[in-house]
Amino acid sequence: MPSGFLKALKKVGLIDVDDPVDAASGAGDTAPPPAQASAPPAAAVPASVETLSATDIVESVPLEQIYADGEVPSCPYPAEKLLKVLAGLRAMDVGTRRAAIAAMDAADDSWRIEDVLLDAECKIKVLESRKKMLASQAQAADTEAAARVSERETQQQQALDNVRKQIADLQALMEREVAKATADKAAALAKAQAIRGAGTREMLRLNQEIDRLREISATFAAPAPAR
Repeated sequence: MPSGFLKALKKVGLIDVDDPVDAASGAGDTAPPPAQASAPPAAAVPASVETLSATDIVESVPLEQIYADGEVPSCPYPAEKLLKVLAGLRAMDVGTRRAAIAAMDAADDSWRIEDVLLDAECKIKVLESRKKMLASQAQAADTEAAARVSERETQQQQALDNVRKQIADLQALMEREVAKATADKAAALAKAQAIRGAGTREMLRLNQEIDRLREISATFAAPAPAR
């Protein structure tokens, strides 16, 4: 690859290697490894992650944290940086892009394209693993929710059955109270009526006896003087 092409790539910021001519004048100095590509800002992991349940999902975890948790080894030229270069070369055909990357690889001994491919593969594995974990958490959440709903429905049914039984017991108690009160009132009225009948009959008997006794006084009473 001509050095002029590499200069053009460096000028537009697509590569970060020393010009072969400048490197020759540096008495064999080795170019420093390229800096890590800065990742786009991401939301910090909430401080209360440790308080979440096993099924809670933390969103927007920085990719750097995911890779660190997945123990992805460091790479002198990370995959993200090569993706940035490829984005700048997107207007070129595939063959030209490959040639440009190969020229970058040959011009800088601090990294190899194989290292970048391995870095990308490791990160893909970690991301796929996290996807499986997220799917597992979602499934666990569904299972937990279904169990909770079933348990709550059982509790609700038991509570409703208990309330219905209490209502039925109160209804029966009310019916018994109404029947007892009706019977008591009827008994009281019947007793009053019986007393009135007995009193009437007894007064009749007494009146008859009084009339009979008055017959004596009427028989022996002195006649009234004639006028």
